[in-house]
Amino acid sequence: MLPPSLPTRGLPINTDPDEPVRLTDNDAATSRLSAATLEYLQDPFAALLYKSSPLAGPSRKPPLINIGTHHRTWALDRLVDNFFRCCGDEAAQVVSLGAGSDTRFWRLMNRDTPPNLAHYLELDFPSMTSLKAQRIARSPKLSSLLSPRPVSPQVDHQPLFFENTTNILPTTQILPSSQKQPYQVLHGGQGLTSLLYTLLPLDLRNQPLSSILSYLDQSRPTLFLAECVLCYMIPSEGNKVLEFFRENFSRCVGVIYEMCGLEDTFGKVMRRNLASRNLSLPGVYASPSTLAERLLIEGKFDRADGISLWQVRSIIPEEELKRISRLEQLDEVEELKLVLEHYCVVWGSKGLNMNLTLTN
Repeated sequence: MLPPSLPTRGLPINTDPDEPVRLTDNDAATSRLSAATLEYLQDPFAALLYKSSPLAGPSRKPPLINIGTHHRTWALDRLVDNFFRCCGDEAAQVVSLGAGSDTRFWRLMNRDTPPNLAHYLELDFPSMTSLKAQRIARSPKLSSLLSPRPVSPQVDHQPLFFENTTNILPTTQILPSSQKQPYQVLHGGQGLTSLLYTLLPLDLRNQPLSSILSYLDQSRPTLFLAECVLCYMIPSEGNKVLEFFRENFSRCVGVIYEMCGLEDTFGKVMRRNLASRNLSLPGVYASPSTLAERLLIEGKFDRADGISLWQVRSIIPEEELKRISRLEQLDEVEELKLVLEHYCVVWGSKGLNMNLTLTN
């Protein structure tokens, strides 16, 4: 979720048209760190992949944003877990588009029972991947998880909210300086790769996705994640992304998180706030169902569905909702409903056994 536009007095003026989009990662990272600090969710890696910026706004977000971050994380974590469950004993791979400072790979591999992961690939603008590669290289806690760990053949859902996962597992040991690093640096420091994980600089709008195929096995079940990515691309550019996965992976799952429904009164206010930050949304859709239709039509998925974050709230266990309600006081439930109705999670799947749902 994006906070209101921030004052720019005293900050350098950047004429790069892509800079506003890149800065949205500051919003997401700060929101995640706020939610983790206040125990809405548990993420021991958020602070390792994010450094404060004058453009990021307050480090502590209001309850409405913390709740939205919790619901977003709960839904996406559940879909990713259900994807690995669909894969059974077979190792699967994940492609994260516009990954920014996302911590999902480390949260997955830090579990007592990590998923059966063949490879995890992250893509973003070169300036974003350069920063992330530096932070990984400088943090033994991050780099030590790039090597495979023994896994059990079946992964059960392990929500990362109120179980005992605050501390990083003992397996994340600091490597001696004499020990070879578990990764190779790529593209002059703009990326890196290991047996489990690859970080690559790539602009989805004008660089071919075919360059990532050398890091993947097209015969394996594959999940692609797009969190607030396609909405910033014109539809024809976004459709090429969907076509790439359609044409190259017979067993594929797509999970998308985006804003939606920006044609009503509240949505127009959101658009104006974004425009004040030089952000436009040429690829935004009217509703979760219309975005799901896009997966069916452009991605040729067998099945697709989607719900708003407000609808996600009705799926979250009552016990968990009560827990987070005790963390902070929320004064306006109607305002929460209004905001959450303008964000959605959409998923589609195709291929044998790739019948993904949010509820199982």
